Amino acid sequence: LTIFFFVSGHETTSTLVTWTLFALALHPEIQHKLREELRTHPYDSPSLEELNSMHYLESVLRVALRLFAPVNFSTRVAQQDDVIPFETPFVDKYGVPRTELRVTKGDTIIIPIRILNRSKEIWGDDANEFSPERWDRLPQKTTSMPGVYNHLLTFLAGTHACIGFRFSLAEAK
Repeated sequence: LTIFFFVSGHETTSTLVTWTLFALALHPEIQHKLREELRTHPYDSPSLEELNSMHYLESVLRVALRLFAPVNFSTRVAQQDDVIPFETPFVDKYGVPRTELRVTKGDTIIIPIRILNRSKEIWGDDANEFSPERWDRLPQKTTSMPGVYNHLLTFLAGTHACIGFRFSLAEAK
């Protein structure tokens, strides 16, 4: 079990760092602003407290975690029959109005992490843009997003949330 935590945590964090560096390479103005903030700490081994005090570094990681979630989706198995109401009713492809989803015990439920983290309905028309400044002006709908970290599903939520999310963030920083 210990090796599972180590490997899964290392792999997902390295994926996050890779995508973050890729996004920074495409956005030199963001890279420059981040570099300026990092240069305010003139040594190679800042403490976790110092890393956590870097506002722009935190914002860069948040947007990277939102756009490039290392895990695209998660699954759950329904433990009982249930009904999940839709916030907004819709008409399906057969012309049938739908207001809820009936779930039967044993059904597999897919949680589309990356899709929800990029939803224009939740995050706005610029949902797919790499914009760290977003965290200075979050859309109102994001406040209803569950998650253990900053209105993101990247680390999931509740009893099945990622146990190592704080370590992952520290390692990425």
